[in-house]
Amino acid sequence: MAFYFMHTSYIARGSCLRASDIKKLRGTPWKTNWTKEDLVGILDETGPFESIYHFASFNLSWFVEKCFNNQQGKPLKLEAFQQVMLDMLWNKKFPMILATRGAGKTFMLALYALLRALLVPGSKIVIVGAGFRQAKLVFKYIEQLYEASPLVKEAVSHWGGPKYGSDAATLRVGLSSIQAIPIGDGEKIRGLRATVLIADEFASIPEDIFDIVIEPFTAVHMNPAERAAQQRFVARLEGLGADSGIIDAIQNTQGFGNQVVISGTPSYKHNHFYKRWAVYMAFLKSKGDPKKLKHALEERQLAATGKFTEISDDDVSHAEVSWHHYSVFQLPHTALPEGFMEEDIIRKAKATYPAHRFAMEYLSQFPDDTDGFIKRSWIERATPKPPEDIPVYVELYGDPRATYVMGVDPARFNDNLGVVVFKITERGRELVYCQAWDRTQFSVSAQKIREIVKRFNVEYIAMDKGGGGEEIREWLCKKVDGVDPADFIWVIPDQMEKFTGDKTGMSAPGKKILEMVDFTNAWISLAAHGVESNIQQCHILFPDRGDDQRIYDQYMRHFARNEIRDGEKEMLQRDLWGVDDWEADQIAAITGEKTQRSFGVTQNIEECINETCAITRMVSPKGTESFELPKLAEQPEGLDMRRRDRWSALMLVNYAAKVYMGTGHQPKTGVGMSTGSRPRGSYTNRGVRRRGSVQY
Repeated sequence: MAFYFMHTSYIARGSCLRASDIKKLRGTPWKTNWTKEDLVGILDETGPFESIYHFASFNLSWFVEKCFNNQQGKPLKLEAFQQVMLDMLWNKKFPMILATRGAGKTFMLALYALLRALLVPGSKIVIVGAGFRQAKLVFKYIEQLYEASPLVKEAVSHWGGPKYGSDAATLRVGLSSIQAIPIGDGEKIRGLRATVLIADEFASIPEDIFDIVIEPFTAVHMNPAERAAQQRFVARLEGLGADSGIIDAIQNTQGFGNQVVISGTPSYKHNHFYKRWAVYMAFLKSKGDPKKLKHALEERQLAATGKFTEISDDDVSHAEVSWHHYSVFQLPHTALPEGFMEEDIIRKAKATYPAHRFAMEYLSQFPDDTDGFIKRSWIERATPKPPEDIPVYVELYGDPRATYVMGVDPARFNDNLGVVVFKITERGRELVYCQAWDRTQFSVSAQKIREIVKRFNVEYIAMDKGGGGEEIREWLCKKVDGVDPADFIWVIPDQMEKFTGDKTGMSAPGKKILEMVDFTNAWISLAAHGVESNIQQCHILFPDRGDDQRIYDQYMRHFARNEIRDGEKEMLQRDLWGVDDWEADQIAAITGEKTQRSFGVTQNIEECINETCAITRMVSPKGTESFELPKLAEQPEGLDMRRRDRWSALMLVNYAAKVYMGTGHQPKTGVGMSTGSRPRGSYTNRGVRRRGSVQY
């Protein structure tokens, strides 16, 4: 994508440079012919603090290099594209950043937040992400800059430095503050105020929560009384027929007001991120033309409400003045400086990722859809979203009144062990939990499976008997120190004699809920088409979000507690959102135990969806179906290391749900459903269409 930058002409000046001249120079190319005497004159005129502000606001990269250090303790020098990104963030009211993975957009958001807090006293900067982990990731970069930069640390440390809590991460910078928060369902953060709102990984933030709760953070001006007085003065001048140039000059003294920054990796065109990007681009391409602006406003209204709304002339007139506040920075990996990213990593990603995913991750593009056996748009349709529908929420601990089934795909030569849990409700099979772990001892995997069964009171399990499944089955019902025999998991009665050699296990303590599945081509074909059909018909429903507070409530309900400690909250957040390298190092420093980076349940669910959408259907010359990942264009060392364990677990759990529902069992009435209005027609109770054996 081409980038265009408009600059004012360089201002010719006389022998005396004043602070007012610097203000005029903002937005011009970053070059000067100032002398040492000029700089000393500015210092004498405005004092040390204000002079630094004038220099910094004209050339932010100069200020960054003088005041910030990198992790090696050297001055932080920004690349040209980073300077442009920072300049856009500083000067635009509605900037949007889409950048390739590895371009450092999260780092730049952190640098910008700290600069804004330092140079604009009174700034209230709020950082949000889909989960608290993403918001904290921006904040962690702020902390790294703080710790690496002695000048900044000395200036800010007496306000306490960065502080982490279970519900917020905060940094006070004089009259300014930076706060990273979890959004949850939006109820606990209503009423917050911000002069700068930073929304990272925007595609994963629920659209309804952003529009109704988060974006209104910026509704009130930093100095509302001053702003109101200025508007009254401007209105009086307009009534007296004052020149428009004078009025514009007065209004420009207040800057552009509060700011909303949107950043993230692009998603598919059916995601709300694309709709907002399209509106921004429409404003920019209009270049202030009233007809094009009216069309852009109509598109924005249609995207927000789903309805066509007549746009008034006043709305168009306002847009003619404000369209230039919008900006889009779209950076593919091909536009980065040579050597900025590892070429081997790019080649590997291009070879292993499906084309649509590579386009999102590295080309900063919004693809139409996936091109595999199951379309991403089908999953989007099968994801209930408010306000029309009651969403599916991620669960770490099940509802004791609800029914759960589980699919387990043991670790094969290059896969993880994958687990998927469905909650069976009146409207369908809700995917509420997904986990995967590297191949480990069979006894450890068996213990993890028992723990998940206890968390959700699982009533039926389907597990592939190959790839270590038979060994795990033995450990699930083996006497082990510390394991209550009541927690043993046995095969179902129909398979007892086949797998144990006799039927003595029928009278043994434990649950007889495990069905061992033979992963033949015929079974896989039936199961894959079953998943495809059930997603298309919205029988399988996917979660729209994870919610920290709901996880806390689940935990307290499971353990019959009335309160939860901060340490427990942090543990649950790691289970939900995962552990990155920085957090692993922090945990290791506190506990003294080595901690590995790991995915949380929300990330595993997303990977389950990615694997599902990557699977392709192939037919041999003899007519035999197979469901595999697409062939690699460039296979590293001849070994395909891509994962498909979660996809296999999804087939197994869907099979388990069909068996459970098709043998005469019915979901318990009145459980697993939220109160309120019935969901739309596509999410109704499907009932059991066939009793006895499973029908795909």
